[in-house]
Amino acid sequence: MPSTFQTQEELLNELALRFFEVVPHAWRTHCAATARICQQVLRHFGQPAELTPCQLWYAGPKQNIVIGFIDRPLPPGQWNGHVVCMVEAGLIDAATFVLKKRFDIDAPSTVSARRFQVPAQAIARASLSDHERLWWFRPPQGADVTLPDEPAELLGGYAQLLVSRLQQAA
Repeated sequence: MPSTFQTQEELLNELALRFFEVVPHAWRTHCAATARICQQVLRHFGQPAELTPCQLWYAGPKQNIVIGFIDRPLPPGQWNGHVVCMVEAGLIDAATFVLKKRFDIDAPSTVSARRFQVPAQAIARASLSDHERLWWFRPPQGADVTLPDEPAELLGGYAQLLVSRLQQAA
């Protein structure tokens, strides 16, 4: 790794911590854009990062919520999917704020989580509290996982700013 980050997990955690220090908060619910920014940053640091369509599940004591690839109407212009950026050790999701915005769930804007290292429908999970979890699952079979287009030049600019911020933090 061409930096002082010793592990992928350390890099993912630092990226999650620093992401919205650089990227405008207006992007906190745009998973396709934020995942692409993460991918560019991780690849800069020599990590084979991939975009992974998935469902984001919130499991809490009073309700369960699923984001992405659901069979119900969405507002016009909203993609019926979810995507994260993954490396071998884990994933980063920089659009978990959608839970706060749409459902008033106290979730951070960015989460990094360890991947399950066995083949399964579940990709990863993270704890928000003693009674709340986030889970990432593979999309339902047959789902259209085509990602929406995003402005590459704009995303590349944010990725470069994040690389600089991470190099300063290292």
